[in-house]
Amino acid sequence: MRDRLTLLLLVALAACGKAEPMLGPGESLAAGDSAVASLYRAGLSFGVTRLEVSRRLGRPDSTSIAPSPNRHDTTATDTVRFLGFGRLAYIFLQPARAQHEFLLQVETGDPGRPDLRPILIGRTPAGEVRTRLGEPSRTDTLADTLALWYTNPGEAADDMVGLYLLRDTLRLVRWVPYVD
Repeated sequence: MRDRLTLLLLVALAACGKAEPMLGPGESLAAGDSAVASLYRAGLSFGVTRLEVSRRLGRPDSTSIAPSPNRHDTTATDTVRFLGFGRLAYIFLQPARAQHEFLLQVETGDPGRPDLRPILIGRTPAGEVRTRLGEPSRTDTLADTLALWYTNPGEAADDMVGLYLLRDTLRLVRWVPYVD
């Protein structure tokens, strides 16, 4: 019995040394999953349609609708819908003549919404982001803001997650799913 307790204690201590995966509400990390894939899923964890997002988060604090030129047909106009939940925002695109919408972008500056642990908005420096996620596939710099862009492995090359750091601290995360 004593050996079994010692073994359990050693296993628990070893587990404490591992980095926590980044998960959204109610998610579990799949075997072989990467930290970038978990981060990508966290951004979509409240839903990918306006109905799903509203069911999970309630009524938005702010909404807006704007026309947008269609990329494939210059005679058509698409509709862009914005839903704001404090510092968490969803942008949907409804192509002209289409009955369905696409999730165009999710953006948060709200710590813990969605849950990105162990990365924390307002606290995590660039070095720790790189340690947890690896080197970004693209880096952008504008004045004192650094954007580290990661491609979600196994998905279309354009499924991206951008982490915006101001003065070396994570301030904003932006998810950009592939939409053609």
